[in-house]
Amino acid sequence: MDYIIPVPLHSKKEKLRGYNQSKYIVKGIQEIINIEVNTELLIRTENTDSQTRKKRFSRWENMMNSFRLKQTDQLQNKHILLVDDVVTTGATLEACAQKLLTVKGVKVSIITIAVV
Repeated sequence: MDYIIPVPLHSKKEKLRGYNQSKYIVKGIQEIINIEVNTELLIRTENTDSQTRKKRFSRWENMMNSFRLKQTDQLQNKHILLVDDVVTTGATLEACAQKLLTVKGVKVSIITIAVV
Protein backbone atom coordinates (compact mmCIF):
# COMPACT_ATOMS: atom_id res chain seq x y z
CA MET A 1 0.00 0.00 0.00
CA ASP A 2 1.17 3.49 -0.83
CA TYR A 3 -1.65 5.68 0.52
CA ILE A 4 -4.67 5.33 2.75
CA ILE A 5 -7.52 7.55 1.55
CA PRO A 6 -10.74 8.04 3.50
CA VAL A 7 -13.93 8.51 1.50
CA PRO A 8 -14.33 12.28 1.59
CA LEU A 9 -17.38 14.18 2.74
CA HIS A 10 -18.36 17.40 1.02
CA SER A 11 -16.80 20.31 2.93
CA LYS A 12 -20.24 21.71 3.87
CA LYS A 13 -21.40 18.37 5.24
CA GLU A 14 -18.18 17.85 7.17
CA LYS A 15 -18.41 21.34 8.64
CA LEU A 16 -22.05 20.77 9.64
CA ARG A 17 -21.31 17.35 11.17
CA GLY A 18 -18.02 18.47 12.69
CA TYR A 19 -16.03 15.44 11.53
CA ASN A 20 -15.61 12.79 8.86
CA GLN A 21 -15.97 9.37 10.45
CA SER A 22 -13.83 7.76 7.74
CA LYS A 23 -10.92 10.03 8.70
CA TYR A 24 -11.10 8.69 12.27
CA ILE A 25 -11.08 5.11 11.02
CA VAL A 26 -8.10 5.90 8.79
CA LYS A 27 -6.23 7.42 11.72
CA GLY A 28 -6.55 4.14 13.63
CA ILE A 29 -5.48 2.05 10.65
CA GLN A 30 -2.50 4.30 10.03
CA GLU A 31 -1.30 3.87 13.62
CA ILE A 32 -1.16 0.12 13.05
CA ILE A 33 0.23 -0.20 9.52
CA ASN A 34 2.13 3.10 9.27
CA ILE A 35 1.16 4.01 5.69
CA GLU A 36 0.76 7.61 4.59
CA VAL A 37 -2.76 9.03 4.84
CA ASN A 38 -3.80 11.42 2.10
CA THR A 39 -6.98 13.47 2.38
CA GLU A 40 -6.13 15.87 -0.44
CA LEU A 41 -6.03 13.70 -3.59
CA LEU A 42 -9.68 12.57 -3.70
CA ILE A 43 -12.18 15.40 -3.31
CA ARG A 44 -15.96 15.31 -3.00
CA THR A 45 -17.30 18.00 -5.32
CA GLU A 46 -21.05 17.45 -4.95
CA ASN A 47 -22.99 17.93 -1.75
CA THR A 48 -25.27 15.00 -2.51
CA ASP A 49 -28.55 14.13 -0.84
CA SER A 50 -28.50 11.55 1.92
CA GLN A 51 -28.24 8.01 0.61
CA THR A 52 -30.15 6.43 3.50
CA ARG A 53 -33.57 6.21 1.83
CA LYS A 54 -32.41 5.57 -1.73
CA LYS A 55 -32.44 2.29 -3.62
CA ARG A 56 -29.26 0.94 -5.27
CA PHE A 57 -29.61 2.62 -8.69
CA SER A 58 -30.59 5.96 -7.15
CA ARG A 59 -27.56 5.76 -4.85
CA TRP A 60 -25.29 5.05 -7.79
CA GLU A 61 -26.78 7.97 -9.80
CA ASN A 62 -26.39 10.22 -6.77
CA MET A 63 -22.65 9.40 -6.54
CA MET A 64 -21.71 9.10 -10.22
CA ASN A 65 -20.04 12.51 -10.62
CA SER A 66 -19.50 13.44 -7.00
CA PHE A 67 -15.72 13.06 -6.80
CA ARG A 68 -12.64 14.43 -8.54
CA LEU A 69 -8.92 13.89 -8.25
CA LYS A 70 -6.16 16.39 -7.59
CA GLN A 71 -2.51 15.87 -8.45
CA THR A 72 -3.04 12.62 -10.33
CA ASP A 73 0.71 12.33 -10.93
CA GLN A 74 1.08 11.45 -7.22
CA LEU A 75 -1.29 8.52 -7.74
CA GLN A 76 0.33 6.92 -10.78
CA ASN A 77 1.33 3.30 -10.17
CA LYS A 78 0.23 3.48 -6.52
CA HIS A 79 -1.77 1.03 -4.43
CA ILE A 80 -4.53 2.85 -2.56
CA LEU A 81 -6.41 1.63 0.50
CA LEU A 82 -9.82 3.32 0.26
CA VAL A 83 -11.65 3.48 3.60
CA ASP A 84 -15.32 4.08 4.38
CA ASP A 85 -17.33 3.51 7.53
CA VAL A 86 -20.26 1.53 6.13
CA VAL A 87 -21.05 -0.13 2.81
CA THR A 88 -24.70 -0.58 1.96
CA THR A 89 -24.94 -0.88 -1.81
CA GLY A 90 -21.34 0.09 -2.51
CA ALA A 91 -22.27 3.09 -4.66
CA THR A 92 -20.04 5.57 -2.84
CA LEU A 93 -17.03 3.25 -2.76
CA GLU A 94 -17.61 2.33 -6.40
CA ALA A 95 -17.70 6.00 -7.45
CA CYS A 96 -14.48 6.71 -5.55
CA ALA A 97 -12.71 3.62 -6.87
CA GLN A 98 -13.78 4.31 -10.45
CA LYS A 99 -12.33 7.81 -10.19
CA LEU A 100 -9.04 6.50 -8.73
CA LEU A 101 -8.78 3.80 -11.38
CA THR A 102 -8.71 6.41 -14.14
CA VAL A 103 -5.08 7.06 -13.17
CA LYS A 104 -2.45 4.91 -14.88
CA GLY A 105 -1.30 1.94 -12.81
CA VAL A 106 -3.51 2.56 -9.78
CA LYS A 107 -4.67 -0.41 -7.72
CA VAL A 108 -7.47 0.02 -5.17
CA SER A 109 -8.21 -2.05 -2.09
CA ILE A 110 -11.23 -1.26 0.05
CA ILE A 111 -11.93 -1.59 3.76
CA THR A 112 -15.06 -0.74 5.72
CA ILE A 113 -16.10 -1.22 9.32
CA ALA A 114 -19.61 -2.49 8.60
CA VAL A 115 -21.74 -3.93 5.83
CA VAL A 116 -25.46 -3.24 6.00
